[in-house]
Amino acid sequence: MALEEVREPDAARRAMARGEALADLVGAPLEFAGARPDSPGPIDADPGSDESADVFVAVALWTAATGAEGVLPALERLHEHWRARGMEAALRPLGGGGARVSARDADGFAYTAEPQHHRAGIVLRVVTPRYTNPEPDRPFVGIFAQGEVPPPEAGGTA
Repeated sequence: MALEEVREPDAARRAMARGEALADLVGAPLEFAGARPDSPGPIDADPGSDESADVFVAVALWTAATGAEGVLPALERLHEHWRARGMEAALRPLGGGGARVSARDADGFAYTAEPQHHRAGIVLRVVTPRYTNPEPDRPFVGIFAQGEVPPPEAGGTA
């Protein structure tokens, strides 16, 4: 199956939009950490494919300071939201009373939410479907809380 060609900044913005749409469900403000291109991991890869290194996913991350008592309810709300929309979603218990919720929508976006290490909030991760970059000679570092980072040759830092 041919993959969609997506400019890397556009792929990052797609992931950002999907995460931002979930803000009301978390119960605390989402704090955007960043969005950047990445290589598909084993979960994102197409089984049995012979994809080249020119295949990417964009990953966007947020944190939300729900407080320790708000972590599990936030994860449960996300799980129910995704299930109500017909998405394949799973809520898996973790040690220490935590849980991880993951889902994939019909468009191929993957979602994961889990407690932060200190357990006073959650981390939300959105991964786009796999894509190819039509502008491989135009480096893209990512978009972070302070804005888009220019590539190193344009004066940015990688």
